[in-house]
Amino acid sequence: MRSPRSLAAALPVALFTLAAALAGCAASAEDAELDDGDGVSEDAIVTERQLFGTDMPAKTISLTFDDGPGPRTKELADYLAAEGIKATFFINGKNVPGRQSAIDAIIGRGHLLANHTQNHVSMPSLSGNSLYNAVEDTDVTIRQVQPQGPFLLRAPYGAWNGRVARELNGTDMKKYVGSVFWDIGGELNAHAAADWDCWGKGVSVQRCGDLYVEEVG
Repeated sequence: MRSPRSLAAALPVALFTLAAALAGCAASAEDAELDDGDGVSEDAIVTERQLFGTDMPAKTISLTFDDGPGPRTKELADYLAAEGIKATFFINGKNVPGRQSAIDAIIGRGHLLANHTQNHVSMPSLSGNSLYNAVEDTDVTIRQVQPQGPFLLRAPYGAWNGRVARELNGTDMKKYVGSVFWDIGGELNAHAAADWDCWGKGVSVQRCGDLYVEEVG
């Protein structure tokens, strides 16, 4: 499965090249590997099926940026705020040391901080303490600056299954809503774009941005 790459390090002029649609509240089995077995408990927020933006109002997108904070995250957060745009930054905890100013800028400019795990490891490959720590280690950073939430989780690579959801729902990490998938920016083709694929194939910023706009419709 394809995944957005280091979006938070991008140039502000490439904003629309980096757009990805965040989920609303509806669940879908598409692209999610589901285990057999009982569903999660009634008070669980982490769901066995990934969440998509199907409940969002018409002509609405939610910008998300993965894998930061990066060297230009603060600049990006400032630019978005200056344009009156609020975004969600799904961070990897391993990237936070030395970039607290970027975290402060995200919060200070009214954006949302969200959990993309500590080390960007595929979650179905983890279990027990290693799975818990993948989420909790980044949660330490998030709850320090955003103690009241909301708490959103996005699985690296979009790799997710029911067993992972059930394990997390047996811990205090069940406070997270997720896994939040994306439905814009997953692949590069004649009518859609993916920022990481654009960069890898030498597609211009302008063309990549135009493809994002076409996909959003």
